[in-house]
Amino acid sequence: MRNPEDAFDAAREADPSVRWRGRRLWQAEGSPPGRELEFLELARKLQADDDNPAAQRLPNSVHIVDDDEAVRDSLRDMLEEAGYRAQTWASGIDLLQAVERLEPGCIIVDVRMPEIDGLTLMARLRAHNIKLPIIVITGHGDVPMAVQAMKTGAIDFIEKPFAKQVIINSIRMALKPKHSSRANERP
Repeated sequence: MRNPEDAFDAAREADPSVRWRGRRLWQAEGSPPGRELEFLELARKLQADDDNPAAQRLPNSVHIVDDDEAVRDSLRDMLEEAGYRAQTWASGIDLLQAVERLEPGCIIVDVRMPEIDGLTLMARLRAHNIKLPIIVITGHGDVPMAVQAMKTGAIDFIEKPFAKQVIINSIRMALKPKHSSRANERP
């Protein structure tokens, strides 16, 4: 006798997440014969919704703080193309001046900046009770700096240059409910 799980043919689907999701949906409906393509199509739609941050109800604003205009513009363009709302700030001081108006989301902050460095900015944000998840980026990182960033509350520490998928994955992690649900809490 054939195992019902073997009857689900998704070999033509390239995305393993869609194959897994389609099979699970199909099994949840009692493994109806001949309806595999219907469940794969539903799985594709659900996966596309999951992969599109603008379609999610989670916050999707990303605040980029970097003194290098080219880095800010490049990150903004990349994130907007990926479906995020991106706002850029030329310095930590600029961000702190707008702290009461920040949209929920996450913050990407460079470590080395004039006036106020990224780690000091993180501490000041916490002093203002701003709990947006923070991703630290730097072109000059070392282990002690990474440890200090994590102790100050960073959820990730990424060295420049970085691949697009690395920063996107970090942002996705930052915007998941366990990180973003406490965003902008006030006493």
